Amino acid sequence: MTVTYKRKYSLAMLSPLLLAFGFNAAADKAAWSPIVLGYEPPSPGLFGDWGGMRTTLANSGFNYALIYQTESAYNVSGGYDQNGHYAFVDQTALIFNQDLEQFTGMSDAKIEGLITNRNHDDNLTTERLQDQRVHFNDLAQEGWGTGSITRLGYLTFSRTFMDKKLTWRAGLMNYQQTFDQITPCDFQLLTLCGGKSSNSLTWNTWNIHTWGTTFAYAITPELTLKTGVIEQNPRAADTSRAWSFTTHGSKGVL
Repeated sequence: MTVTYKRKYSLAMLSPLLLAFGFNAAADKAAWSPIVLGYEPPSPGLFGDWGGMRTTLANSGFNYALIYQTESAYNVSGGYDQNGHYAFVDQTALIFNQDLEQFTGMSDAKIEGLITNRNHDDNLTTERLQDQRVHFNDLAQEGWGTGSITRLGYLTFSRTFMDKKLTWRAGLMNYQQTFDQITPCDFQLLTLCGGKSSNSLTWNTWNIHTWGTTFAYAITPELTLKTGVIEQNPRAADTSRAWSFTTHGSKGVL
């Protein structure tokens, strides 16, 4: 029997599970529906407008979110090693984008970035639940992946065309930006919260970058056609590649 617990903190209302501040999302509020399970409208932030700084940044096209998350798990009984163990990991993520239109004249063009910091290399699955000699098939704490490290998740250029029906993205990217789940996740098992890449031997998860380019075309509001070319590099998850721009070790593209 395993007990897992995930905490989110919101600086706006201190609700359990997600600490997010500095996110300017006033323009997006109309798109959020409170009747959809698992969604909440973006909060204005606990610290308000930061003396006008947030408004100034937003007017300059810079929007960001700083998110803090903790995940805990404990084996009450059972497991490969049945000695009880409390495992704790946490992570901080900075997500940002810069609108380039007012600086370059290119409509609907922006730079997108993600930086993650993970701490406390202590995962219950590898410490107690499963034999460490075999590859894990799930994780009790999905935020543990790649251990304690600060790394670049992605840094890409994107632009829309054809009345925003076609979106092109290129750079140091993560395939989840285009192809994987985009809905919020309030549970911590890797299978349930890690996207389709969580148990894949081909793709890396959301905090690991490789070179690539993708296209997404909205045929109708309900149907989108997506394609892309993304580097396949088994060394991308190495700690030495946390901020790397190199393709050394690449096995090709998919």
